[in-house]
Amino acid sequence: AAQQAAREAALKAAQTTARMALLAAAASNKPKAAPKAESKAGARGGNCPASGSPQRPEGPQRGLGGKGWRGDANWRNAVKQVSQGGTIENIDGMVPSESEANDLINESGGHADRTEGPHEPPNPHQYNHINYTTANGTRGTIRIQ
Repeated sequence: AAQQAAREAALKAAQTTARMALLAAAASNKPKAAPKAESKAGARGGNCPASGSPQRPEGPQRGLGGKGWRGDANWRNAVKQVSQGGTIENIDGMVPSESEANDLINESGGHADRTEGPHEPPNPHQYNHINYTTANGTRGTIRIQ
């Protein structure tokens, strides 16, 4: 029980430190006001070379499925769920993208072992998924889109 409490305290401290680092990085990387330009695209920060569309300044990221924000209560609950390991087929009714699942795993203190496609029966993971290990060594699987 004491070891579990110590692990939970360490995980909470690591999550707090990670959030503070993200906030500090976001604060130091705030886009500066663009000088007045002749075109609207130039005033918005220029064009993306790949798509030709305006680039978005970096800032807060959307939460799971584009709902809410990273770091809000729903995101924190998802991080907590991922930190417990086991098979996760959806998070609050939504199947995360691969990048969202990796972000949740990293923020929970775990690490992704590998991304796999569906397996043949009788394996229960008959969908795209990420196998991962939690901070305390528990194995987990997250279904991804």
